[in-house]
Amino acid sequence: MIRARHGQQFKRARIGLALTPALLCYAGIVTGADDSNVSTNQFNGLYQCVPAASGASWQCTAANGVALAKSTRPASPSGKRAQTQPVVKQEYVQDWQPLSDIPLNERDQDCHRCEGRYVEPEYEADPSASAGDIKASADRSETTATGSTLSGNVLLTQGARRISADTVNIETDQERLDLSGAVTIREPGVLLSSDRATLTRTDQSLRLENAQFIFHQQGLHGRAQTLDQRDPGVLHVTEGALSYCAPTDPSWELRAEELVLNRDTGVGQAKGAQLRVRDTPLLALPAVSFPIDDRRKSGLLWPSISDDSTNGLSVSVPIYMNLAPNYDLLYTPTYLEERGFHQTLQGRYLGASIGTWEAELGYLDRDDLGFSGGQPGDHRWHINAKQNAQYTDHWSSSIELARISDPNYLRDLDSGQSNSRYQDQLAQIGVLRYQSPHIDAALSARKLQSTALDLGDGYASVPQFDLRYRSQNRAIEPLAQVQWTQFEHNDRSLAQGERLFADAGVQLQWQSPAGYAKARATWQELRYSFDANPLIAELKPSTSGERQAIDLGLHFDRAQEHSSTTLTPRIFYLHSTRDENLDVPLFDTKVRTVRAGNWFNDSLIIGSDRLTEEHRAIAAIEINHLSDTFEAEGRLAYMSFIDEPQDPLLQSTLAYQADELIGLDAKVTFSNAIAANIDIVSDANSGEVLSQFIDLQWHGADNNIFSVGYSNSETSISREQIHISGTYRLSPQWRMLFAANVDSRHNANLETLVGIEYESCCWRLRVVHSQYQDVPDGTYFLTKDDWREEQQTQIEVVLKGLGGFGQAIDSTLNQMIRGFHESIR
Repeated sequence: MIRARHGQQFKRARIGLALTPALLCYAGIVTGADDSNVSTNQFNGLYQCVPAASGASWQCTAANGVALAKSTRPASPSGKRAQTQPVVKQEYVQDWQPLSDIPLNERDQDCHRCEGRYVEPEYEADPSASAGDIKASADRSETTATGSTLSGNVLLTQGARRISADTVNIETDQERLDLSGAVTIREPGVLLSSDRATLTRTDQSLRLENAQFIFHQQGLHGRAQTLDQRDPGVLHVTEGALSYCAPTDPSWELRAEELVLNRDTGVGQAKGAQLRVRDTPLLALPAVSFPIDDRRKSGLLWPSISDDSTNGLSVSVPIYMNLAPNYDLLYTPTYLEERGFHQTLQGRYLGASIGTWEAELGYLDRDDLGFSGGQPGDHRWHINAKQNAQYTDHWSSSIELARISDPNYLRDLDSGQSNSRYQDQLAQIGVLRYQSPHIDAALSARKLQSTALDLGDGYASVPQFDLRYRSQNRAIEPLAQVQWTQFEHNDRSLAQGERLFADAGVQLQWQSPAGYAKARATWQELRYSFDANPLIAELKPSTSGERQAIDLGLHFDRAQEHSSTTLTPRIFYLHSTRDENLDVPLFDTKVRTVRAGNWFNDSLIIGSDRLTEEHRAIAAIEINHLSDTFEAEGRLAYMSFIDEPQDPLLQSTLAYQADELIGLDAKVTFSNAIAANIDIVSDANSGEVLSQFIDLQWHGADNNIFSVGYSNSETSISREQIHISGTYRLSPQWRMLFAANVDSRHNANLETLVGIEYESCCWRLRVVHSQYQDVPDGTYFLTKDDWREEQQTQIEVVLKGLGGFGQAIDSTLNQMIRGFHESIR
């Protein structure tokens, strides 16, 4: 039975329906005694209806005082707006917001390129409704013996779901609800619209004819001759199409005889598909699947294409396998025009017990071109692996493994990567670590492989054991460290043996907000035990030494409303001595990089093969400033050698041949737009600059980047280089890419890159050409005479949402252009 309060003719009526959870809007409304005649009623009451116990009819009761959200219908564009805005396809006009209507602070790059965006309208769900309750409003209601008809601005709501139509016919016997007119069905992030739609209660299905669909967040829209939703979250499209382009930009679309869009899995599937560009068929796809959100998906990825002066044309077709949420594989077969068929297999694994793993295997069965150190027809390979795991609060491990079949492998087969051309060694390192509040212990193995024919492999430490007492930040505390290492080399004529290094002492320290003071004194012992070798006179050399260090600093803080500054004058003194200098090979020891920040270490060398004699003092002033728009940290230091360094390693370093040095290192950031890094070391007496690195980066609007750098070193190998790189947006669609590294000593370009990018709302094209210097025989070149110019061209085409080919170009740009961190979308 329905109770109604009659009012004026055409007065809006509101009817509340409680239907099935799948929003299958079905109602069996009983009018009472004379239900064989058609009657027209105007309602002001709100009703909630639930299935009767028999399941064959509905029981409805009034629900007074429940507010219903007002019906909101998208307004049609006015004639005036149509003259000033790009032409929008009428089937996708709903929820499209042109650029002029978007607030300035919400306009991102995509918004400008698309000249608008899809915006889902906001509305308030009825807080009093349960998950299964559906309420309805309409201008008019008609009831018959077979059902009911709602007409005029019909609005059905169920929580966050809404259905609107001009007319709704409810067929009680067939348990079907027919919608006609301007039909729209909304769920969070999704809009379905059509001329006609049918909702069926028995199988909880939905069918729309001449339908359109929009996924707001992804910018995905499409059309269908028929659209079925047989299961929640899954759309079945017959004779349809989809695209990520704006309604104003019909650049491309994917047409298909059948489409399945599964929002639960994030996967779309198409059969009998065509990729059409400007309504012209470009590619036939009998069966294809693709992601419709950011979740990973197995399948064939778009190819990568490049061409260089050595390998010729290169085409890669990756195949991705998402095997489980915590592990996947990527298989990449590559055709190299001049070399043959190369294969790469990459895998990732994330486990609670063994941590994170990344592994890569590469194999070329037959190199048709040949290479330095090998013959045409030889097979070549590489392996990379990384692992990090935290087993308990105390135990952890890490592995870094990189190995290649021959020194020229990276230059020949990974030439598109800038870093590969300048690596001189690959490391294989494994560490098992134990940490407690008082002890830090590590068992490790380390081996180096040369990537140049004229450089031999380094020494391997297999194994090495480190044990160190951890500081407790007490006023007085002990210092203790022990390291034992077994060294090996592939060349058995070189020294092989063991090394034992020990360091023990005491430290006094005081810290407060006003400053700090530290003083430490330690004793060192260094012992070797070599295998029998005619090149080494003494098989068990040893030495010992002492070291005293003092580090004093005062903090002067100034805090204001929007900024804080700390100024720290600092004095550092070091005096270390040894019994005698050992004439043994350098297994893992080298001079630290010449920069002011490294002067405050207890030694100017890194490694344990030498006990150095150093007697030096440093006076410095450090500053740290932080404000809303400006950040700066820097150090100005003066170092004086009280006694001349006696170690041959330090004596051979040009910078440490001076009696007094001045160093400046600073990092400045202004408004997150300008950043500068400065690192300069000069002779305090002559003023000669011995080492300098200056880098200035600017990040502007529209993702514009400009970086300029200068480096000059006279410390070991004399070199001077200039770096320039950046991106500049010529328009919302066009962007220029450039980079150059110049050896100013030889007036030669080490590597140069220039490219152009066009990016519209739904596709992107990049063409990049690079030139770089290489050597024909794979040696570690030091002079210009060894150089040979190589060239490479890379092309990238991206259809947004579907992927694209040429993804390797991102890696090249990330390496060559400082501050550039982008990936394919």
